[in-house]
Amino acid sequence: KAIDDYVTARMRSSRIPGIALVIVKGDRIVYARGYGRAGPAGEPMTPQTPALLGSVTKSITALAVMQLVEAGRLDLDAPVQRYIPWFRVSDPVASAQITVRHLLMQTSGMRQSPISQTIFDTDAGALERSVRSLASVKLIGPPGESFIYSNGNYDTLGLLVQTVSGLSYEDYVRQNIFAPLDMRNSYLSQDEAMQHGMATGHRWWYGIPVPATLPFDRSDLPAGYAIASAEDMGHFIVAQLNGG
Repeated sequence: KAIDDYVTARMRSSRIPGIALVIVKGDRIVYARGYGRAGPAGEPMTPQTPALLGSVTKSITALAVMQLVEAGRLDLDAPVQRYIPWFRVSDPVASAQITVRHLLMQTSGMRQSPISQTIFDTDAGALERSVRSLASVKLIGPPGESFIYSNGNYDTLGLLVQTVSGLSYEDYVRQNIFAPLDMRNSYLSQDEAMQHGMATGHRWWYGIPVPATLPFDRSDLPAGYAIASAEDMGHFIVAQLNGG
């Protein structure tokens, strides 16, 4: 009751249309509940309702990378160019110094890019084109020197997963993360998620949430566009808390 009272009070004060919540303890989900609505038609928000994860997607990409590291197919301290020879930022010397670990730790020196130029680029080559566009990015500092948050780091990691595994980023994550963790309401395509009751996105207008169909950017998928239910993310968290 205390949890429910807290959540509903915060929903009222912040005008949040819907929330799905899971609480994990040890190796299991101990509480799961949906509150409010998932869409303008009044569909209930539930723990099984898929929703856009935003940058929590990066933790999924990081897990994919570390699976490949544990399998001996990726070396954390190898330069990215070992696996993607054409990988470049604007400085050719720094380009050769950026490692897989730098990307994971957000220490490559890349700055956060403006909205992707390829935001409506949704075919199978979108991710590679996004990473190729980093060739014009000027580093803020030398690789390994400081933490600088950038989606470019995780888009590059997604392409590394794709290159090393021989699968598309989407297929790798479905087969090696979603399937073994029984994440049945998780998607890497907005169209597919919408067919399965994906929660409607919103934009704030003068403090009021207004339903909006937000663009899905496949070229930035490994950094912020995975879609999953709260229940499925509970499975993901259990795995993180218990050594896989």
